[in-house]
Amino acid sequence: LDSMMRAGNLSQHNALFVVDDSRHPANREANREAVVNFNLRSARDICYLGAEAQQALLADLVAQLPEHAAGVRFLLDASQWEGKPSYGRSRTLCLLCSVGYRAIMMDDDVLCQAVHSPLRDPGIGIGSGGLRKAAFYASEAELLQSGRPADFNPLTGHASLLGSSLGHCLHTLNEGPLAEAQLRDVNAALANVLRSDSPVLVTQCGSLGDPGTGNAHWGQFLGEDSVARLVSAPQGVAAALQNRLNWLGSSRPNIFKMPFMSQVTGVDNSHLLPPYFPAFRGEDVLFGAMLVSMHPRSVALEYPWSVPHLPLEQRAFDL
Repeated sequence: LDSMMRAGNLSQHNALFVVDDSRHPANREANREAVVNFNLRSARDICYLGAEAQQALLADLVAQLPEHAAGVRFLLDASQWEGKPSYGRSRTLCLLCSVGYRAIMMDDDVLCQAVHSPLRDPGIGIGSGGLRKAAFYASEAELLQSGRPADFNPLTGHASLLGSSLGHCLHTLNEGPLAEAQLRDVNAALANVLRSDSPVLVTQCGSLGDPGTGNAHWGQFLGEDSVARLVSAPQGVAAALQNRLNWLGSSRPNIFKMPFMSQVTGVDNSHLLPPYFPAFRGEDVLFGAMLVSMHPRSVALEYPWSVPHLPLEQRAFDL
């Protein structure tokens, strides 16, 4: 919240919400108090959606849609997912709070700060995958010095092209006409659904710090240049994957067919969007698959900047 306050320009947003998924009453009370203190200083108040408000919303939806009560409870009832990570449930609540608007969802362990990618390639990339890159750092100080701070914040950065068209993105982001090399990862199936008016329904950005992955297997899906940086990391391959001091993102604006993981995600909720699976990991990938099924001509855009993602709790991969 403090980083959002420092970012400024919050009054330009229609509404701000904190969706509290904390399981411990003391944490919920601390979060509520943090929102109260934030609102005393902010030009735009945050609406706190705590356990009581979530339960009231659930009850109202069940009362209005009794024939869908089981499905509504599956998606929103916290008691059905006791003791399990419920990232998707929180994101579905965000979707319900923003129907008809563009929405930007931030994880609670990121800073509202945009940092340019440490690697930079010209133009724009288009493909179904394999476009993300990674770099590895031995210390947090080295990590935080790797990218240049942007002169915008993640909220305005995401909103800049969210909800626009593929044609507008290409005109805005590409440096001149598309070159043949930029279409190397566009197969016939992808080219068949891409059009100038294809809507950008999701925007993503990279992560600086913890890559947000559940295991170290993501390293095997990197391109050759990223693998070269991994094997040459002075701390060694194992430590480079375990210490979670990485940059993972795009070195240029990249157009993907299916969105996947991003600690800050923009969605154009003026279109009918699917819910997130309420619990466990992989909810973002499943959301992307359902989105493509519902809107086969839509695209996702990943910007060439990242947000610091430095969780307070200690995390480590077991290799």
